[in-house]
Amino acid sequence: MNKKSKSSKPSNNNFIFNPDISKKEKVKRAKYLAERINNLYENISEWIVDIPDYSVKKNNITIEDVKLPAADIYSGKKLAVSFKPTGLWAFGVNCRIDLLSKKETNIIFDIAKETASPDWQLISSEAGKKPKKLTKVIFRNLLKRINK
Repeated sequence: MNKKSKSSKPSNNNFIFNPDISKKEKVKRAKYLAERINNLYENISEWIVDIPDYSVKKNNITIEDVKLPAADIYSGKKLAVSFKPTGLWAFGVNCRIDLLSKKETNIIFDIAKETASPDWQLISSEAGKKPKKLTKVIFRNLLKRINK
């Protein structure tokens, strides 16, 4: 494979990729999303603090040449679920994060307007389920289901 074909291959991490967006605009967007996403991870850490053996480990992933916060939740030493942002922009929503586990993939969206506080909604992988506001109870029930 030549260098050109290797570097022109699109990343699987991109939900929407637009090469015409400047690096400055991408960095600005990443900073905005990082704040919202980190607040989500703080909430989730608080939601599971009293569940024995559960922990959150934060990390970063690179999307469109900028870093966004990602996270993994462990049950003991076993990976329970990974939080992976899918891109800097998502059509119709403020942000999308995939929740990946061995059993299923769920999605959370921030449906708030850019200037409003985040409004995270869970779209379950279970057939026929409507989106639900992501709350402590909803999230803990999701953890129980995917870690049976």
